[in-house]
Amino acid sequence: MFEEISATFEFARRLTYLHQHDKERLEPELIRMQTSAERHMLRELQAATPALKIIASDHTLTDSVRKHAEAILALTRKT
Repeated sequence: MFEEISATFEFARRLTYLHQHDKERLEPELIRMQTSAERHMLRELQAATPALKIIASDHTLTDSVRKHAEAILALTRKT
């Protein structure tokens, strides 16, 4: 359980870093996070909500990146 919570916080940290410093690597990270969340390998997903909301609302990013962030946000609402 603690590993799953830790993984969620680590994803949130990496997303924040990538959004600020390496936007090209953001989409693969979001895809990995979405896959992990769908496989129930993450807990307390709402901890990543602030980072995901910032990414989802950033119109300088591609639609694909924003849609992945929105899909993960939708998963947080289901749990």
